[in-house]
Amino acid sequence: MSTDLTYSTIKQIPFFSNYSEQDLSPLITTSIIKTFRKNTIIIHESDIAHSLYFILQGSVRVYSENARGKEVTLNELSVGEMFGELAWLSNNKRSASAITKQQVKLLIIQSGEFEKFYFEHPETSKSIVSKYVTQILQLSEHLETVVLENIQERVIWAIKSYAVKSDADTWTASVTHKELANLIGASRESVSRAIQDLKASGQISIEGKSIYLNS
Repeated sequence: MSTDLTYSTIKQIPFFSNYSEQDLSPLITTSIIKTFRKNTIIIHESDIAHSLYFILQGSVRVYSENARGKEVTLNELSVGEMFGELAWLSNNKRSASAITKQQVKLLIIQSGEFEKFYFEHPETSKSIVSKYVTQILQLSEHLETVVLENIQERVIWAIKSYAVKSDADTWTASVTHKELANLIGASRESVSRAIQDLKASGQISIEGKSIYLNS
């Protein structure tokens, strides 16, 4: 389902929050809002890039897949964040795939229209550079963990990546073994064994679908 875009909606996105309606008018008239169901692949790795995406509702998982179908999660994005711009920046094909984690509402901007806006407002480059500095630091930590740590340390790191603070001393993650496995490039069976070992050693507790990190 597609929906017309309004100024009040696009202003909610941090990337565009400082611009006037006049500044954003070309994007408002040429862009659309579209809703996608859970587990819908939005972009495929190696596709030709035609659009950029901003998340208005829900979350998206960015991942890479090898020839055998094994997936590695590269990032998880939530409301206000963009994806699909790297192919536009590099003038290349998509470097990763993106799939919805639940029902998602996206602002879809054509690459050519975004490029016009970018050149008319060169200060936007600072926002894009800032985003990639953050992502490079996150990916460096990710790579270091996956390459250098044992499976239990990798699983602890992955749990922490999903965890939220539920009270003063407790961090809780509602995450599946498959999600953890995709994040650290391991098999689901290896992750399940590591979780049982971590539970036996008292480093984590499990209640239902929630994993608690014990201090």
